[in-house]
Amino acid sequence: MGSIGSIAENPLGAPQNGPSTASGHRLKTAEALVRTGLAETGLAEEDLAGLPGSDPRKVRIARQVLKQTTVSLGSIADRLKMRSAANVSQILRRNLLTAPVPQSPPRFKSWRFAPTALRFQK
Repeated sequence: MGSIGSIAENPLGAPQNGPSTASGHRLKTAEALVRTGLAETGLAEEDLAGLPGSDPRKVRIARQVLKQTTVSLGSIADRLKMRSAANVSQILRRNLLTAPVPQSPPRFKSWRFAPTALRFQK
């Protein structure tokens, strides 16, 4: 079973002589997010290797870890068995582009973009 905080596996790039207080906290936070995500999505550690990197459950977990910690994309890819950092980046980018666009706050509705002037006008 892989662990984000394991120095032997070193998936989050912790220093080999032991994590500092900040990186140790980062590792613990990331590992807790992965474990929570696995539990919430109904995945087991053993399932990760058999699923494609683009599995929506893996993407959801990866997004949460990236959003709430400073761990690298490569570390997320290793932990969730998503092939590579570039693959995780592409998957998250595509997921972001296909996600519904949130509605603009009311105060921005009166603004319009003037492409020729390249500035916002009221």
